[in-house]
Amino acid sequence: MRCSGRPRAAWAARVGDAVFGQAAGCLGSAVLCDARTVVAMPPGLTFAEAATVPTAFLTAYDCLIETACISKDSRVLVHAATGGLGLAAVQVAAAAGAEALGTAGSASKRAHLRGLGVRGIASSRSLDFAEAFAAPARRPNVVLNSLTSPGKTPSRTQRKTIADL
Repeated sequence: MRCSGRPRAAWAARVGDAVFGQAAGCLGSAVLCDARTVVAMPPGLTFAEAATVPTAFLTAYDCLIETACISKDSRVLVHAATGGLGLAAVQVAAAAGAEALGTAGSASKRAHLRGLGVRGIASSRSLDFAEAFAAPARRPNVVLNSLTSPGKTPSRTQRKTIADL
């Protein structure tokens, strides 16, 4: 489970420093954890915000690096790219040298993705993204999808268009 807080005993961080990470038993008011599982909290994050970071980044890393084995030749489509997992996935893809493509629900969220350097962007409010990424030069070879509601996942035909099966 994920956690954030201030250490009461000295180990890798100084007593009182803001830290976040992962540890067992995080639902209580205090947790005993291995110093290797926590890091200093970035400035500007609340404890609640920091506690969400490990899960999003570990999930993105596992999906894209461990499972999909992306590389600099990969083109990764991240659905809901402005959510927690989506933003983490865009950063993990970039760190691996892959090209990140993304969907987002509003014009302001799509503008945010452009500001992050995402070049291929489409709306997540419809299934038109399949057409937007159908051209060979824009076609993803990896798709990370956290959208599960009816009408938000592509049909078999649309998947075929995307994947060019």
